[in-house]
Amino acid sequence: MTCAAVVTSLAVTVLSAAPPASAPALEQLAKKVAEHTALAQPEAPVGVYVEAPTPGLQQAFATAFASALTSRQLAGVTVVAPETTQAEALARTRDLRTLAEVVLSLSGTTLTAQTSLVSTWVNFWSGNAAASVSAQTFTAQVDADLAVRALAAVPATGQTALAFDPGILTRLPQPPVALAAYDVDGDKRAEVAVLMEDALWLLAPDGKVLATYDLRVLPRAVSVSREPFGVVAFISNPVRVVFLSGKYAEGQCLAFAGKELKVTSPVSQVSVDGFFVGLKPGVNSLAADVYFGKPASAPIAPLTATSSRGPVTLFVYADGTGQVVRGVGSLAHFRGIGSGSTLLDVDGDGQAEVLASSARHFPADDELKLFSARTAESVGAKRGDLWNSAPLWQGAATKGRVLTAAAGDLDGDGKEEALLGVWLDDGTGELQFLKKADR
Repeated sequence: MTCAAVVTSLAVTVLSAAPPASAPALEQLAKKVAEHTALAQPEAPVGVYVEAPTPGLQQAFATAFASALTSRQLAGVTVVAPETTQAEALARTRDLRTLAEVVLSLSGTTLTAQTSLVSTWVNFWSGNAAASVSAQTFTAQVDADLAVRALAAVPATGQTALAFDPGILTRLPQPPVALAAYDVDGDKRAEVAVLMEDALWLLAPDGKVLATYDLRVLPRAVSVSREPFGVVAFISNPVRVVFLSGKYAEGQCLAFAGKELKVTSPVSQVSVDGFFVGLKPGVNSLAADVYFGKPASAPIAPLTATSSRGPVTLFVYADGTGQVVRGVGSLAHFRGIGSGSTLLDVDGDGQAEVLASSARHFPADDELKLFSARTAESVGAKRGDLWNSAPLWQGAATKGRVLTAAAGDLDGDGKEEALLGVWLDDGTGELQFLKKADR
């Protein structure tokens, strides 16, 4: 960043006062920066020039910051220019007496705004050079929320149109173990089953809790899995929810009656997309016994997740490998995929995509990438690295670790949302979603 003013005094300050934590992160940061700008008593009107990792984040913050300045009687006006020297010149021609130059950066989950206030005033004797004035540089930070991460998402090479709007469906008292989505009531909107260590919740498409089941009434398993682990699925005719948990000796088949989930029978296997899985005692993995009526191929590694769309099936293994197959599976597989991965149809065209979480162990904040199923098949045939292949979309870090994922149409528009079961650093969980943005 260049500065036309001659700085005669410099103060570097990190703001401590903060708006309510419930406010969106960009609004919090804009108010912090506007507050310190007002303390510097700049001459109004104040121009706002922002540099950011992406145009979306740049525009959103510039708008929020200008509004926050206006509310403090500083008449904030956004200035759009290729770089700071041109921004200062443009501010001068528009008679903006001060220019607030802001550089935004996102590191992990911290969004930082470094701001410099520049006087644009020019007197007769100074010619094209601005007068010597006192200047102040200050820094403000906030925790980036989902909206910030979506705005900071970097488009994949050669991709311009695909974007996702994030959201939080509900917060959970425990980290999620498994997810499933199904249209229970026939309204073309999917309900969601969330399995946790000690409870199962059935959620409406808007996140409202419809019913719960307490797993603690079940006998404990002789060999408990190292970490909370399990599987949940819907079955139809009539609609029921079935689950297995690595902490308990048996699973249950549950019918949704009114506001209750009532036990219909115990289960030792769960039907998932046309094949049956059980749990390996004491191990965080699934045992796949039957695959579309035929014996499954020899497992590459312990199986941790699976999903299907039509003839396409995604298998995810505990060693960070996976495979996308059509029909009976083969041993061809790829590297670079985490347990929080799923197949979905993001645009309703009948073609499956692979949403992949990272294969890193216990990342502070996870990352997501979207690939076509065909790309995953091609990479698998070469036993390559999917994560480092060209994605359709890649997202900024998601707050928390994505443990499990599923897909379902939450709003009935024919396009599936990605459902992300996230483990937060305070030991609780969150059910997040990604919806394809129409922009």
